[in-house]
Amino acid sequence: MIDIHALVERVMTLEPDDRAHHSAIRCVVDWAGCALAGSTHRAATAVAAATGAIGHGDRCTLVGRNERAAEYTAALVNGTASHVLDFDDVNVTMIGHPAVVVMPAALAAAEASGASGPEMLGAVVVGYEIAEALGAAVNPAHYEQGWHATATLGCVAATGAVAKVLGLDVATSARAVSLATTQAGGVRAMFGTHGKSFHAGRAAASGILSAHLAGAGLEVPEDVWVGPAGYLYASGWVPDPSSAQSGTGDGQGSGANVTAVRDTRRQAAIHRTAFKGHAACGATHCAIDAVASLVADYQLAASDIAAIELEVHPLAVQAAGIAQPATGLEGKFSLRHTAAQAVLAYPLLPSCFTDEAVTDPLVGALRDRVRVSVDKSFSYDEAMPARTRVTTTDGRSYERYVDVPRGRPGNPMTDDELSAKFLALAEPVLGAGRARDSLAALWKVGDVRDVAETTRQLAR
Repeated sequence: MIDIHALVERVMTLEPDDRAHHSAIRCVVDWAGCALAGSTHRAATAVAAATGAIGHGDRCTLVGRNERAAEYTAALVNGTASHVLDFDDVNVTMIGHPAVVVMPAALAAAEASGASGPEMLGAVVVGYEIAEALGAAVNPAHYEQGWHATATLGCVAATGAVAKVLGLDVATSARAVSLATTQAGGVRAMFGTHGKSFHAGRAAASGILSAHLAGAGLEVPEDVWVGPAGYLYASGWVPDPSSAQSGTGDGQGSGANVTAVRDTRRQAAIHRTAFKGHAACGATHCAIDAVASLVADYQLAASDIAAIELEVHPLAVQAAGIAQPATGLEGKFSLRHTAAQAVLAYPLLPSCFTDEAVTDPLVGALRDRVRVSVDKSFSYDEAMPARTRVTTTDGRSYERYVDVPRGRPGNPMTDDELSAKFLALAEPVLGAGRARDSLAALWKVGDVRDVAETTRQLAR
């Protein structure tokens, strides 16, 4: 069974090395760009406006804004802003987005408490560890049942990160995790709406609240994950006794044992972060890369294409199966829309997912030529694979299979590529000069004595 206390004990005693810190900085840079670009979106603006009634204080930065806020509010607003473009990082085992829940919580807690850059980075590493460990225990069953793992597992990961910043002991941290677990919610029915990004903000804010409540002495059990009244059973998770007995941590959501990841010699979860080259659901990325590479290799124009056939992993259709998107946000969760856009642009930046882009007649005509089917034989390792066939109007046919798109650990982005992505996202908000200064500060966050020196660079 899942031993939450053992997991918390393991992660709270982690001492990340320089390589783990550098991987964490890469995650900070990528998250910050997404948060800045998302800060002007109407979803983030709505959340920022609403929080005026529920949180007061000025200790923390609201990314891309002039105002400052209390920890809880900052985590809520910054979490929402950083996920609204769906351009943020991914952990495959979590089947979710760790940065948008861990980073807003860790940064707010670190800024409010005067923590150093290395202390904040250590907390980020902890959050990513928890996100991956829980994903290994319950996925893909948890995700297939309709839960949005970024929200449900993410609030626990965020809590662990905040507990690390605050220096809570193991028992108190375990109680904080229980408090987060009883708040865990978020369903995939929200995909394609503002609700999905709100999930991230709410999970990050839960991390702040849970850790502080536990630290203040709120008494709750240390483990509410298992048992007939626990979270897993209540959420529909059914253990497989053979998997539980083996303790192998098979990642199939059938009793995998979280304690199986206690080997501190293994590579940290932070190193398995996948960064996005496209501002769309990660389930679409293999198909995007396949279509775009065929278009480039054979010099195809939109008018040359008679049909595009996509064969994808079953989870890809669950995550991104919107056939006829009506809004930009829905377009991010449409295999058909992203394949059509891949004929016209590469990479797919936020401009491909405006309401105007989705309703563009040329895009719509291409989208109508895309057909999607499921191949149950596909495995899900680094990404959800896609086999793509493009048929031209003169009868030619080209096929490509992609299982590791750009940005995944097996096909990683360089530091320079992450910097270029940040600048493309940050410059419209901060201006070119300030964006470059902010980027330089982010890469040096591991050197600062007070993380507020860095977070202030992200305000407008």
